[in-house]
Amino acid sequence: MSSPHIVFLSPGGLGSGEIVNAVLVADQLRQKGVGCTFFTFPYGSRFVKNYNLDHVILQNDKLTNINLMKDYIEKKNPDAIVIADYYLFHMSKSLTNYLWVGWMKDLDIPVVSFDSLYLGREYPKAVYIANPELFPKQKYNITYEMPSFIETLICPSPPFNKPPPDSRDVCGRLYEETFTDYEPDPSLRDGLDIHPEEKLIFHIIPKWALMTMRSDSSLSFQGYHSMLAAVLAHHFKTLEENIHVVCVSPLEKKLYTETDNLRVTQVEFLPFDIYMKYTLSADLIITDNILSATTWKAVLRRVPTLVLGNSLITEDAASKYDVIGKHFDVSSTFMELVRQYKDPSPHLPTLSFWTVYKNLFSHMDIGKTFIIQELFDEKGTFKALTKVLTDEKFKKELRRKQDEYVKKIAKLPTMAELVLSKAQEGSTRKT
Repeated sequence: MSSPHIVFLSPGGLGSGEIVNAVLVADQLRQKGVGCTFFTFPYGSRFVKNYNLDHVILQNDKLTNINLMKDYIEKKNPDAIVIADYYLFHMSKSLTNYLWVGWMKDLDIPVVSFDSLYLGREYPKAVYIANPELFPKQKYNITYEMPSFIETLICPSPPFNKPPPDSRDVCGRLYEETFTDYEPDPSLRDGLDIHPEEKLIFHIIPKWALMTMRSDSSLSFQGYHSMLAAVLAHHFKTLEENIHVVCVSPLEKKLYTETDNLRVTQVEFLPFDIYMKYTLSADLIITDNILSATTWKAVLRRVPTLVLGNSLITEDAASKYDVIGKHFDVSSTFMELVRQYKDPSPHLPTLSFWTVYKNLFSHMDIGKTFIIQELFDEKGTFKALTKVLTDEKFKKELRRKQDEYVKKIAKLPTMAELVLSKAQEGSTRKT
């Protein structure tokens, strides 16, 4: 009997999270002897090439892409198809111009989709009801409901370990390793230019969010990340610790100003192996992206993460500063600092996720494994930084919660195993 073969349709483009998950799963499958072929656009192909996975690059023409996939499937007769992820068709204003999957309903092949954002089967309908203009009715357009031919949604763990309500859908471990016995390796700092007395803070600014803002005039970020860095530096100055911030930022502008106790290294890009060294050896990871894949990597390796967001979005320019003082007890020094920036409550792609997932995670196991904090809560943010950097009792308790979470998800099957079971089912259908 021949080895199973699986086709991954992974557009990429909005960000790297979905295609990175798909590549990790495919790599695990390949190690089990399963053949995997990706259909992806040029952006996604960079991730696929890193793992030397077989792939076909999609074009900027819908019919061409449909025929590319149809011809391949007809010739190769794969055992399963994985869409990573279906919701991307309802988030991108342009993807539906170049890709369509409705024709898969005529295939006698199991089709599954990853659901990396835990959006469930109702999401396509909800988006269409809210924004029908994004999906005009035309031939070859996607359906406005989750297609019935998508047999299963697979949600990655972390962060999710309880599946959406539909009984067809499941959660699976993204990684084969369980991480239950993981212990930090102090030697990871070797060669990273971190002084022994320094607290290493790894600050990550999501590139996908900046790309989205630059392509969508309705979004604004006038100095937001400079302000975020200034707010953090304001707190670092008060801490009786030597801080070394390593900031990965796609922005050319230098965000931090060094002080007596603050050393800064800012880079636009880090190779993956170096990036992971900083992730795993950090005393604290800071991000404004509540769905950062780095956060989940950190949780598995028991690294503390602080996610900073802003719930004080307001359309009224005159009230942008006043609203901070109404909600939080802030000092005049802090307000003077914030007022230097034009837009303290911008419309950021990450902030829309912040609003939804801050509440969702508060009711989930994963929400206990990292710190969620309002950026403009001056006292709250300082308290969070102080605890995670200096309070050994707090750090031990956070580690205990991370241990509990990791033990829970270790009992789940891997995403690769779930996909393979569908491919084995597809192989059976052929006989």
